Amino acid sequence: MYNSEWKDLFTYTKNERKGIFILSIIIILLIIYNIAGPFSINDKTDFKEFRANIANYEAAINDKSKEIPLKKPTTNINVLSKSKMHFFDPNTIHKKEWLAMGVKEYQVNSILKYLKKGGSFNYPDDIRKMYCLTKRECDIIVPFINIELKELLELEYSESSTKYSPKTYNIELNTATMDSFLLIYGIGPSTAKSIIEYRKILGGFYDKSQLIEVFLIDSAKFNSISSSFYINDSLFTPSIDINSATYYTLKNHPYISKTMSYHIIEYRKHNGSFTQLEQLKSVDIITDSIYNRIYRYFAPLK
Repeated sequence: MYNSEWKDLFTYTKNERKGIFILSIIIILLIIYNIAGPFSINDKTDFKEFRANIANYEAAINDKSKEIPLKKPTTNINVLSKSKMHFFDPNTIHKKEWLAMGVKEYQVNSILKYLKKGGSFNYPDDIRKMYCLTKRECDIIVPFINIELKELLELEYSESSTKYSPKTYNIELNTATMDSFLLIYGIGPSTAKSIIEYRKILGGFYDKSQLIEVFLIDSAKFNSISSSFYINDSLFTPSIDINSATYYTLKNHPYISKTMSYHIIEYRKHNGSFTQLEQLKSVDIITDSIYNRIYRYFAPLK
């Protein structure tokens, strides 16, 4: 009985014998491929040629670096430095001279645009009002600004018996027209237009000193023209309703920043309508000095 069972284990059908034969052939081929194939490991591989190629490549790189000398650092002509500076009058200097001193082209264009619109530099430090120049650049430029000749001529002219004394007017600042501004010595069309435009977005002037905030008006020009103006408080009419003003209405005012506008709106949302303007002091980031500057532009609360 047991012999019969063992005999059955080693007895195969025709198809089984064929399958065993094919499987054996595949196994033999895999063994041969593993021994002699391209992925077989040969401990006797010669790396001499490979090392020689690497050595030649490194030598070529070294030779190339010797053949090409290092470039000498070039001097950037657009770098502002004292070595390029000379004494000059910023009111009369040409564009090429600015560029030769190392001032960048966009900065020169901005300065020339300012002069073209009627601006002027009466004192060396006036150059600092040009926002296109950094503090470091102004520190380099200012010592070389020479407007002495202009100041000397003005001094001689003032001492002369033929001195021209500009006429002083008495013009209400918040209702003055373009023609009224042009009557004043020292105010041209560009300056007059700037005053009117700033007055519009500001909501009116409550003090003559605010004129110095106007583009094209520096301290010297302000001193020469301020005596021709006065302000009638009854004509100053604040127009911002603090309880209905939107974020965009507030932020468009020159004295109210985006952050201040946001906090005013948020305060109103959480605390309801303002009952008195002094509540603005309770708004985040609004200090007493800020309040004193902006409260006049809000309409009185009813």
